[in-house]
Amino acid sequence: MKSALDRLAMGLAEREATVDAVMTVLLLCCALGGFVGTFDGPLALLAGGAGVLIGVSLDTLCRSLPVPRWMRIASRALGVVLVYLAVAPFLGARGADDGPLSPGAWTRAVQVAFGGWHDLLTTLPPVAQDGPMAALPWLMGLVSGLLTFAAARTWLRSGPVLGLVGTTAALAALLGTSSSSGAVLRGLILILGAALWAGIRASRLVASNRPVGAAQFAAGAALLMVTGMLAAPAAQAMTSSGGPRETLRERMVPPVTDHAKASVLAGFRRFRPVGEALADKALVQVSGLPKDAPVRFAVLDCFTGTVWDACGLPGVARPGAGAFWKVGTAIPAQIGGPSTEYRIRVEDAYAQDPYLRDWIPSAGSLTSLDYAGDRREALSEASRVNVSTGAVLVSGGIRGGEETVQSARLPGNAMPDTLPATKGALTDASRFQAVSSYVARWGGPSSDPWQRLRSAAQHLRSTGAYSDGDTGAERPVLPGHGVGRIEALLSATEPAGDDEQYASAVALMANSLGLPARVVVGGVPDSSGVLRGREVRAWIEVAVEDAWVQLGPDQIVPPRDKKPKPIPEEDVQGASAAVVPPPNTARRPSSEDPFASDASLGGHDRRSTPVSEWWIDVPLWARVTGAIILGPPLLWLAFVGAVMAVKGGRRSARQKRAPTAAVCAGWDEVVDRLVDRGMSPPLGVSRRELARLTGEPSLLGLAARIDAMHYGPHPVGEEEVSAVWREVMEQHRLLAVGLPWWRRLLLAGSLRSLLPGWRTREGAEGLRPSSVYSLRIQG
Repeated sequence: MKSALDRLAMGLAEREATVDAVMTVLLLCCALGGFVGTFDGPLALLAGGAGVLIGVSLDTLCRSLPVPRWMRIASRALGVVLVYLAVAPFLGARGADDGPLSPGAWTRAVQVAFGGWHDLLTTLPPVAQDGPMAALPWLMGLVSGLLTFAAARTWLRSGPVLGLVGTTAALAALLGTSSSSGAVLRGLILILGAALWAGIRASRLVASNRPVGAAQFAAGAALLMVTGMLAAPAAQAMTSSGGPRETLRERMVPPVTDHAKASVLAGFRRFRPVGEALADKALVQVSGLPKDAPVRFAVLDCFTGTVWDACGLPGVARPGAGAFWKVGTAIPAQIGGPSTEYRIRVEDAYAQDPYLRDWIPSAGSLTSLDYAGDRREALSEASRVNVSTGAVLVSGGIRGGEETVQSARLPGNAMPDTLPATKGALTDASRFQAVSSYVARWGGPSSDPWQRLRSAAQHLRSTGAYSDGDTGAERPVLPGHGVGRIEALLSATEPAGDDEQYASAVALMANSLGLPARVVVGGVPDSSGVLRGREVRAWIEVAVEDAWVQLGPDQIVPPRDKKPKPIPEEDVQGASAAVVPPPNTARRPSSEDPFASDASLGGHDRRSTPVSEWWIDVPLWARVTGAIILGPPLLWLAFVGAVMAVKGGRRSARQKRAPTAAVCAGWDEVVDRLVDRGMSPPLGVSRRELARLTGEPSLLGLAARIDAMHYGPHPVGEEEVSAVWREVMEQHRLLAVGLPWWRRLLLAGSLRSLLPGWRTREGAEGLRPSSVYSLRIQG
């Protein structure tokens, strides 16, 4: 008996196997090129190509093993698992403290194999080529290489093989980025290569005494090249006119949202002396930023009617996309200009504040984010960035003394006289009805929305006063920035509030004019780089194309030393009287409510039925036991019913063919029945030869009659077709006679005849019957 290595050498030496192996590697490597742009280097793509090559080699090795077929299939699956676990930790799929051959590294590799796909789609590209997700192209190449080469060596037809190549290319493109760089070239190579491979494989099905020579091969290759040259300009034109391609990344909704986080703007008074919480405490220490560059704590882009929040929802004419994404090696900037690298160290007061500790302070439009210290990897893993706002959330919060290393493009300080026509509010129109009338009154005669916004903001600033609720002679000023609070601010004879109210009001005014605007909370550090609580301000930013224009606190908020006038003494009378709300007339649901039950249901609740109540009364252990005992048989019966329906549809389609074709299809029905029983008919045998191999005399007579009708001189009539199919169905019954009921169920639910790979090319070796269906075969 030859060794496994000898069998492997013989397999690779075969001409057909070599051609299939080369075409598998070339086409799949091209298909994995859809990951271009997803990673920040070529290592992940090289790993994918190596995975294809090893997958082909693994299938060749397993195919040469002198074991039964099911053991060869099992050895392929086991080999894929072992090879993946052996290589994945070296590609980065392991923890920082784990060695590449430790159990922890293998555990992490398994987690990446199952959960890494979701992480890849929710991480901003480009992804680190030496990170955990670099193992995904390696796994994809390994599996696709093994499956495609196995299909090529098992099936004669090219459809399933090229279908696997196309599936791999589609998955790589869907898991990649929307950039179409190189997509046209890859598509042409795939199409031309697939056509060439399909032609080579088709020639194996045709008996010919004259092999394909060099001239014929060169002519075919030249024809394919000319076709590619003609198709390339058209493909490039369609790609350039159609915009970026659609990928799964654009359809994914990242699991991290900030709606459970408290709005930083709602807690603005914590930064003021009246709050006595953060006013005199250092929040962050900044180094590397230009003078007067503001640091942002939170960017709030949607108004719920109660608070401004950082929803990160897609908006009209707003730069970027919404939602919070895992941070990759780079972050797409929303504005132009050079990048500035700087560091921000978080102090204890910032890390301990419930409003701030989950937000990473930043400046400008981020282009990269990293951390320094022992928790660098953990913080990077827990960070999520909103591309449209630049806000960064870190799950679990940041600790005092930890430092971030950031790069960002800083916006300019110039104030334009007009803005490009960028229409589309970031909030629902019903949210800013309270400010629309005041904008119409204070906006001035200009028809330009930007000029009207500046005029309204200037009027509010000049007539308003600043108050953070401090005690003294001034009247009490409430916090908050909901619809009611903003309407009270604007309708007052002398508006009074702090940055929270004024920034919210002006942002709503901008959105009412069709200008997308958001609220920003942050501040400018002092000359030493320290930002304290009392220096925190709120302002708004208005979106234009590829930029955000800032209306700073000095343009929308009154000076802090401009206090509101005291309330006249006569207006104070009755100010402390309690306000009694009206009674709640809504009727609460009650079990005694006659409308909650129905006599037709025996007094049961309308929302339930006696059957549902009976099911609820059954103990949990009884329900679980019943599901375990009855669930698998019921699922199997449903599966068998579905398979029988598919086979019935196939049988009906065969009977509706032309008479001669319907007679020949009757024999195909008999062969499918034999295949379901476990037989693998060899290729190239006639109907009578196959009937003799089965040892069934009745099949021999049926084969003779079908041959006579197929090759005879007389046309086939409808009555003859019906007679043949009646005999075919009788053979169906006879082939199941003597089998126990459970084997008949297995026969009815067998998928062998529905799959294209069971009519093997193994010659007489394919006559060996299955151990389940013991079909008697006579040689």
